[in-house]
Amino acid sequence: MMLLFYITIALTNGICIIFSRSINGRLSQSSNAFYASLVNHIAGFIFLSVVVLFYLPPFPVTLNSIPLIALTGGIIGACFVVINSYILPLLGATLTTILAICGQV
Repeated sequence: MMLLFYITIALTNGICIIFSRSINGRLSQSSNAFYASLVNHIAGFIFLSVVVLFYLPPFPVTLNSIPLIALTGGIIGACFVVINSYILPLLGATLTTILAICGQV
């Protein structure tokens, strides 16, 4: 029963990625890929800040305990969003997704 729940969460995550790519692609068409990435990350920061503020119990991690190498995940994620925002209007959602999955393999 729990396996079905986790599968549903994973599928929902995939749907969210497609929506995010499409929205960022359209935003980058009206401005540029870096602006789309900035808007994406500001919205994500605000959303996660609200979640952290209202999450009970408080997160056990302090900023001093996070190693600097852990910040590279955010840098790589930002590069991923910029690249997708730039490429999606040029290649389309399906081809961009297929190529991203091939790159992960």
